Amino acid sequence: MRKYIANVATLLLLGSISFSGCGSDSGSEEEGTSLSTAPFLQQYARENEENDGTGLDIAFLDGIEIPNNHDYLLFGFGSIDKYNSDNHGDDALFARISSQDGSLKKATYVRYETSEAKNDTEKYIRSAILSYEENGEKINKILLVGTASPDATYQTEGLLVTLLDGNGEYEWSRHYLLSQGEGLEISEVAADGDGTFWVVGNGSIPAKNPDGTTYWTRLGIVIHIDAKTGEILQASHLGIDDGISNYFDVTVANDHVYISGSSEDTTVDTGINSNGFSDTVLLLELNKDATLASATKYMQKEKSFGERGEGIIYKDGNIYIAFETAGPVEGGIMKIDAGSTKELKTVKQLYTYYPYSYYRDFEIHGDTLYLAATNSSFYKTNLNGDLEKVSWVEGGWTESLFIDSAGNIVSLSHNGLIPRMTSFATKFSNTLATCGLNTTVADPENPSIDITTKWVAETIAPTYPTVPVALATNNAGEFVTGDASNIITQKSLCSSEDESR
Repeated sequence: MRKYIANVATLLLLGSISFSGCGSDSGSEEEGTSLSTAPFLQQYARENEENDGTGLDIAFLDGIEIPNNHDYLLFGFGSIDKYNSDNHGDDALFARISSQDGSLKKATYVRYETSEAKNDTEKYIRSAILSYEENGEKINKILLVGTASPDATYQTEGLLVTLLDGNGEYEWSRHYLLSQGEGLEISEVAADGDGTFWVVGNGSIPAKNPDGTTYWTRLGIVIHIDAKTGEILQASHLGIDDGISNYFDVTVANDHVYISGSSEDTTVDTGINSNGFSDTVLLLELNKDATLASATKYMQKEKSFGERGEGIIYKDGNIYIAFETAGPVEGGIMKIDAGSTKELKTVKQLYTYYPYSYYRDFEIHGDTLYLAATNSSFYKTNLNGDLEKVSWVEGGWTESLFIDSAGNIVSLSHNGLIPRMTSFATKFSNTLATCGLNTTVADPENPSIDITTKWVAETIAPTYPTVPVALATNNAGEFVTGDASNIITQKSLCSSEDESR
């Protein structure tokens, strides 16, 4: 599920450091370990003793529950050096925090160093839990994926992969670089049950016309990697476009790999839009050997700028896609029959107090769907997309959310300022109890709007060849890791009065 940083001019003043949470601990048993349902709100920042305006960041873009100990793992990037302008930019960063109160237990930075890497930035974007059997033993691993560059230019940005054990401890990192093409942008990762994982992203790569001629354009890329060896099993663009495409999210389910994205194609899209130049929501279904099983596009009849398919989840025979529209920017949820992808069950548009309901992150827990969106921490809907609750948290920009095994919701947000970015982790209980007056859960001001009849679908017959992507493990540099715990300050923003709404 795609992540990006927005420059929202929000000024937050750091106060004293505190390591306490708030709320009563009702507890929930999960595999013999007690998980707290107490809410918390913690702010994390980069310590700057001189207070001289130097740009120092702590940005946690996403998080996950650690499978072996049920703490939380937050990850993104941060300013590790005292002054990040001296030698290089921010480094990839992951931190283990208590699931009880959000207190910091350990933080680790990962830096990819080469002779030419000056002022570069490594960052983690997404994660996945690998769970598989090896020699009769169940193995848990944590994958972190993001981007890194060997020479501090966007054109050579490549895939950064870090593997942690089931306790959240560092094992190894790899860097994968396009050997023909440039600007590899990473969107999402999904784990397979065999110890492999799938990454989707986008890059400027060579494509082929039906007549075999080659041209360069921006296209979506799917990558399959063996986590046990780091070996690239497959990397390609699927032959469904002659223009521009983006792969934004991936999930492995139902013995298939599903990818959501967007596509602009002057040949295929004319059945939806007369000029064929508008973005369409893209849904790809792959077999486990990475061959294309089916492809479908969706678009509103009355939209001239088109839509993008952002998040994707499979559940009980249905595919859910969080979409974003252009002109004006809006968003919502599509529910599609996985057995017949031309069958749109429902399409719901979400709109609340702010006209910024477009996608940031997307989770399903039981019969509840949560969609993180810009200024809101999340929208709670049922599986038909009917809006039930809306929440807000500290921070000007919401990045992501995740649901732990006890059903608690953790939202990650930040103040939007680069440099001097600070991050917030807000935990809501499984009953949506909040951490005092600084967090809010309320009834929506506006209901979801059913716009199913405004949408049309078109099955894609791939008339273009699948394009192998030249991707290789890059061993030109080395990975440096170290402790970053002592540079992160923390403040609890819980008020003294807890409330449940």
